[in-house]
Amino acid sequence: METSISPMKHIRSTIRHWWVHLLIGLLFVVVGILVLREPAGAYLGLALLFAVSMLFSGSFQVVFAMVNRSALRGWGWMLFMGLLELVLGVYLLGNFQLTLVVLEVFVGFWMLFRAVDLILFSWKLKEGKVPQWGWLLALGILLLLLSFLILANPIFGAFYIILWTSFSFLTAGFTYIFLALKMRRVNRMLEKEASE
Repeated sequence: METSISPMKHIRSTIRHWWVHLLIGLLFVVVGILVLREPAGAYLGLALLFAVSMLFSGSFQVVFAMVNRSALRGWGWMLFMGLLELVLGVYLLGNFQLTLVVLEVFVGFWMLFRAVDLILFSWKLKEGKVPQWGWLLALGILLLLLSFLILANPIFGAFYIILWTSFSFLTAGFTYIFLALKMRRVNRMLEKEASE
C-alpha cells in the first residue's frame, strides 16, 4: 500500500470525469441567458430556474463525489455540498412562495459556496502542477465578489437582482466550462503518457 500519493494521482480520477463540470457549466450559462432574455417575468422564472438548477447541480456534484471518492482528497466536502444543493433544490421547489421571498439571499449564499468550491479546487490543481490554474482561481474570486454584492444589499430591487444573478450564473457557467476544458486537456495528456 502506498504511503504517499502524488497530487496528480489525486486529481487523475477527478479529471477523468471532466464532462460533469461541463454539464454544470452549460446549465449555468443557459440559466444566465434565460434570465437576461426575459427580465420582465424573470423574477418568477428565476425562482423556479434557481430551484431546478440547484437540484440538477447538486445531483451532478453528488455523483461526481461518489465516483471519485477513492482517489479524491476532500471528496466528503464535495459530497456534502452536492447533498446540500440537492436538499435545498427539493425544498425550494416544494415551498415556492418562500423561494420568491428569500430568492436574493439564497442566490447570494449559493454563489458564495460555489465560489469557495472553485477556489479550493484551483489550489488542488496548483498542487498537481496543472498549468493556468490561476485563471480558475481568478474566476472563483470574481464569483465570490458577485456573491458578496448580492448578499450585501438583497433588497435593492428585482431589476438589479436579476442582472447580478444572471451575471453570476454566466460567470459560474463559463468558469465551470473553462475548468472542464482544462481537465479534458490534462486527461488526454495523462492518457497519452499512460499509453506510451
